[in-house]
Amino acid sequence: MTYVKLEPGWLAKQLERTRMRTNTSNVEDELFEIDLFYHFETQEAIKVSEFGVEENAFWLPFSQIQIDEKKRSKSGDMIYHVSMPEWLAQKKDLI
Repeated sequence: MTYVKLEPGWLAKQLERTRMRTNTSNVEDELFEIDLFYHFETQEAIKVSEFGVEENAFWLPFSQIQIDEKKRSKSGDMIYHVSMPEWLAQKKDLI
């Protein structure tokens, strides 16, 4: 089992996940933003997890997401700030 030391305030930031709306009111236009731990990627998708545990990681297709920022945590893990449709976030149990 792998344990990850989280930065102070990390969980609070996750709880304050923001939603954005485009100019239209279509449900599919609602975006969900979150910081996720990077594990692996292929040409078509990225493998990430919510808390840095690879056993709980899941795949997100590049065609459905936007990577807004890449940063390194104090423990050296890569963290990606990702935007995705709300329906995808729900499907991956992120909300």
